[in-house]
Amino acid sequence: MYVADAVDLVGSPFDFWRWAGNERGADLRVVGMSLAEGGPLRRLLRFAHPYEDRGQPIGFDIEVRPDARPVGTIFLRWEAHFSRFEGELEVIPAGPGLSHLRLTASYEPAWAASLKDRRTLAGLARDAARTVLEQVAAATPTVTSPPDGPVLQPATGVSKHRVLIEDEDPTWHEFLVHMADADEYEFASCRGPFLADGGCPVLRGEPCPKVEWADTVLHSLDPRQPANGAVIDAIRRRYPDFAPTMLGGEPATFCLTRVTKARAGL
Repeated sequence: MYVADAVDLVGSPFDFWRWAGNERGADLRVVGMSLAEGGPLRRLLRFAHPYEDRGQPIGFDIEVRPDARPVGTIFLRWEAHFSRFEGELEVIPAGPGLSHLRLTASYEPAWAASLKDRRTLAGLARDAARTVLEQVAAATPTVTSPPDGPVLQPATGVSKHRVLIEDEDPTWHEFLVHMADADEYEFASCRGPFLADGGCPVLRGEPCPKVEWADTVLHSLDPRQPANGAVIDAIRRRYPDFAPTMLGGEPATFCLTRVTKARAGL
């Protein structure tokens, strides 16, 4: 049988993916295992189950699929012998500072459970899906601007919000491009001082055309390389009109958002 449900999520899809994808979903795995320990999901998987009292654990696994179109998905699976609850978790932008967390799942009961009232099983499956969504949403950290900082607003005078992604992995840039609304955002990328053609102009004390162009810089270069750490420091010194916010993840991502009209050419 199939169930589908959604809940509101405070924050952007980017906030969710930085949390859910961190260390191959380590934090999300903690939530998934806790769901198997009690509540509607455990009752569903143990319904009329002959192994309830034999110490057999409920298994849980995930697969993060950031390149799935259009916004990326996470595949979740809970198993208890011949009983299984699995589905795809998606996060969908719903407006400024708000997203929808959606779960589309299927439930395959054990043979003994399948002989029972399917209406009861369907109700338990819906309860399980809602509980999964609510607990994942509650565990997702929200990102806000610093308490004493300015309200972060994109620069005026441009038709789209311009985002520069600084990361060694080109798939991160590709994923964000696919996830964002093409009518509102445009992107550029930089893979850091070691991979950038001609080196990093900011480290040479020169203006960087990509940073000059951007409204927001998402910097997640590995700080274990000293040159990468020097890049973020140099950008903040040279461009004081960027307001910084540190996001989660490993390595941590710095979100620098321009709050004045100081970009060249405006």
